[in-house]
Amino acid sequence: MVYSPQSELSHPVAMIRAMVADIGNGRGLAWRLFVRNMRAQYRQTLLGFVWVLVPPVATTALWVILKSHRVINFSSPNGVPYLLYVLCGTILWGAFMGSVRSPTLAISSAREMLGKLRFPREALLMTQVGHVLFSFLLQLLLLLVVLLCYRHPVSSTAVLFPLGVIALMLLGLSIGLVLTPIGMLYKDVGRAIDLCGRFWMFLTPVVYQPLSGRTGEIVSWVNPVAPVLTVTRDWLLAGNTAYLPGFVVFGAAGMLLTIAGLLAMRLTMPVIIERA
Repeated sequence: MVYSPQSELSHPVAMIRAMVADIGNGRGLAWRLFVRNMRAQYRQTLLGFVWVLVPPVATTALWVILKSHRVINFSSPNGVPYLLYVLCGTILWGAFMGSVRSPTLAISSAREMLGKLRFPREALLMTQVGHVLFSFLLQLLLLLVVLLCYRHPVSSTAVLFPLGVIALMLLGLSIGLVLTPIGMLYKDVGRAIDLCGRFWMFLTPVVYQPLSGRTGEIVSWVNPVAPVLTVTRDWLLAGNTAYLPGFVVFGAAGMLLTIAGLLAMRLTMPVIIERA
C-alpha cells in the first residue's frame, strides 16, 4: 500500500477503479461481519427473527384499528384491502429509512477497526446494507403470506417490484451517504435522522393514497420518496400507476447520487478517521 499526501481526487479514474476493486475485495469481509453481527444481535433473544416483523405489524395494526374506529378516513385503491396497503407501504418505508441510516451506522460501529486496520471501507457499508436487505426479505415473506390470505390478485407489473425496491433503497442510501461525513463529526445528525424520519413518514403516502390534484403533484415532486414508494407499491398491488415520471427522475437521481456519495465517502474517510 502506497500512502501519498496527494488527494485521490487528482486521479479520478484511478480512484473509481480502486473503489470498484475494493467493493469486490470486500465482499468476503462484509459477509463475515454480517454473520457475526446477526449472531450477536439475536443470540440472547427469545423470539429471534420475529423481532424483525414486529415494527411493520405493530404500525399496520395501529392504523387499521384507527380506521376501523373511524378516527381516520384513509382509504386504499379499489380492490386493495387497507391492511395490505398499509403493510406494504410500511415495509417499503422501513427499507428506505434503513438505507438512510446504513452509512452512518456502518462507520460509527467500526470506529476502532477503522483506526487500527487497513481494509476495504466499502465492506462496512455492504454489511449494513445486508442487514437492511435481510430485514426486508423477512418482512416481504410476511407480506406474501397476507397476500395469499386475502387472495389478492397480483398483476403482471409485480415483476417490476424488485426494481422499485432497488430504486427506493438507492435513494435512501444516497441521502445517508451525503449525511455521513457530517454525522460522524456531530451526533446530532443521527438523532435528527430519527426525528425527521417520523415526520417524513406522515408527509409520504405510506398509510394513505397520494393526494390528488395540484397539491398531489407538488408533493410528489417536492418529496422524492413519494413517487418512488407509490410506484413500487402500485406495481405489486394495483398494477397501474400514475407517478412513473417522478419514479424515473428520482430513481435515476438516487443511483447517480449513490455513486457520488461513495466517492465522497472514500475521499473524506481519512479525515473522519482522524477526527473520530
